[in-house]
Amino acid sequence: MEPFTPLREGEVGVYNCGPTVYDYQHIGNLYSYLTADIARRTFEYFGSRVKQVMNITDVGHLVDDADTAGVDKMAVGAQREHLDPLAMAERYTQQFMVDRRKLNILDPHVVAKATEHIPAMIALIERLIAKGNAYVAADGVYFDTTTFPGYGTRLNPEPPDERQAGARVEVNPNKRHAFDFALWRAAKPGDLQQWESPWGRGNPGWHIECSAMSMAYLGETFDIHSGGEDHLFPHHECEIAQSEAATGKPFVRYWMHTHFLRMDSAKMAKSAGALLKKPLAFDASKPVKKKWKAEEKQKIEGGDVKWLGSLLREIDGRLTSEEVGVKLPGRFLTAGASLEEKYYVNSDGARVESRVPRVHFFGILTALENGETAQRMIQQGETGGLEVVERLDLVKRVEREAKTLGEVLRKATKPPEGTIDVVLSPELSGIAAHESVGHPQEADRILGREGAQAGESYLKRDSLGLKIGSTEANVSDDPTLPNSNGFSPVDDEGVEGKKRWLIQDGYIREFLQNRSTAAELEVTSNGASRSVAFNREPIIRMSNTFVEPGEYSLEELLKEVKVGVYFASFTEWNIDDKRLNQRYVGLEAYLVEGGELKGLVKAPVLEITTPKLWGSVKARSRRMEFEAATCGKGDPMQGIPVWTGGPDTLLSGIKLGSR
Repeated sequence: MEPFTPLREGEVGVYNCGPTVYDYQHIGNLYSYLTADIARRTFEYFGSRVKQVMNITDVGHLVDDADTAGVDKMAVGAQREHLDPLAMAERYTQQFMVDRRKLNILDPHVVAKATEHIPAMIALIERLIAKGNAYVAADGVYFDTTTFPGYGTRLNPEPPDERQAGARVEVNPNKRHAFDFALWRAAKPGDLQQWESPWGRGNPGWHIECSAMSMAYLGETFDIHSGGEDHLFPHHECEIAQSEAATGKPFVRYWMHTHFLRMDSAKMAKSAGALLKKPLAFDASKPVKKKWKAEEKQKIEGGDVKWLGSLLREIDGRLTSEEVGVKLPGRFLTAGASLEEKYYVNSDGARVESRVPRVHFFGILTALENGETAQRMIQQGETGGLEVVERLDLVKRVEREAKTLGEVLRKATKPPEGTIDVVLSPELSGIAAHESVGHPQEADRILGREGAQAGESYLKRDSLGLKIGSTEANVSDDPTLPNSNGFSPVDDEGVEGKKRWLIQDGYIREFLQNRSTAAELEVTSNGASRSVAFNREPIIRMSNTFVEPGEYSLEELLKEVKVGVYFASFTEWNIDDKRLNQRYVGLEAYLVEGGELKGLVKAPVLEITTPKLWGSVKARSRRMEFEAATCGKGDPMQGIPVWTGGPDTLLSGIKLGSR
């Protein structure tokens, strides 16, 4: 890492590798221009004057990066469209500019077409021949890579001789060396695009246009050159070689490469011929300009990190004391504090600064008694400063969980089976809400965009308004809850977050949306797009998903139960990909008889469908409790902090089993 220092103070010269205009530009292409636009806006925000130049390649290149047949992309496109190459190029150039503007990408200051700069390319080639860096062959003019020390290693750690000769173009006997590259190609019979040159009629090679046009508008040395990661070799290495050989000066000070967007685990490429061609659309959400932060009284960075070790030692000391009353041979404990600071800007005008400190604890306790084991996972976390440690009261909380493990191993008996009533604690209510409501109501799943990475959904795009539960079934997701683990009042598309009513009075009311899914479903984004890092795509995520509170106390709910089970905590859960069939195994669970809690029962099993679960909700308590969790989704995987929770929830007429 190094600070950016422009060639001239207060000015930034930027060149973006533009498209070859023989077809529509897909979202993977546009992603590269979006990142370039964000860089430009950032420089301008901090007061620099930016000159942005982008080329339009309206002369042909190979159809496929490894195609040795040398088929001209512009010729292929012109034949497909039954148009002259320049007419076709103009058509797709205009469409490209329309698509950029739909993404609110600023127009470059200079849009340079290759066909309008042929004389500049010829002049640069003549300069290279005169200096001994290029030679004329039977089929054109080639750059002699042996005349440029370090060719191919400026941007790539792997030297060219370790790459397969001809991986990008065929091995040509007219070349002196395998990695020499074409500056000018002699015309072939049937070429639709050709120009006069000192070496006969022909057309420019793949790389020369960018060197000629960038230096024409930005000078022989300039600040930033951007492109896709596929340009690292050979395109940008060739640009460096031919430009610096011609001028004797450094070509570019900083390079910026954008990673591929992938579809079905493959690179998006127009030349692959298998793209889903669909117009881009975003909803009309207004971009937010806002600074926000989570509340904190004792700043994370102001504290002594030794408190973490002291906290864990104190907890472990309690767990190994005689007062716990059970052996815990397996104890895994972690605690930490983190600070997430973001500066977010996008091409739609959003500008968001945020500060989110978090304190988190994770533990797994395994108890052993008379040859039997029981295990408890504990996860707690909130946004805030070091005061969160006191608020969570972790020492007492973990000690109580350990004692409960011992009680379960010693005293739990077989649970009742058959059709009974079940009361779910806030912990069980929360995990059920998260897994069987939040996930299947993510719009990207419903539209089929996340199946390979995170499962599918039993819901369809027309499921809004579907009755899925009783009138007591009410589930929400709220990113604005103070001190919550999933606190995110502005999402990572720059949209203001708000409470989302996922199920209201038994009906599905909202899906979790980003701007793209909202446009497709003709609604408005509800600010549910989140990312774990600057180099990860924001995708639809929950924040804090919970069952809404009701009117009763826990005691009043229990009085409604003649025979049943109260699930206070769980040791196991599972759910299928479509989020329709689920299973919860109780850990701390009690028999309920005549409205009163009796003894512990051992591993009651609740296997139930999503409609049956929410259709069985009879009443909810007033008290609300939340558990921290890390929700995984995406490829690469993004584990994001969330809360799950709710009140105690009474389910009637439930078939219960045991393990």
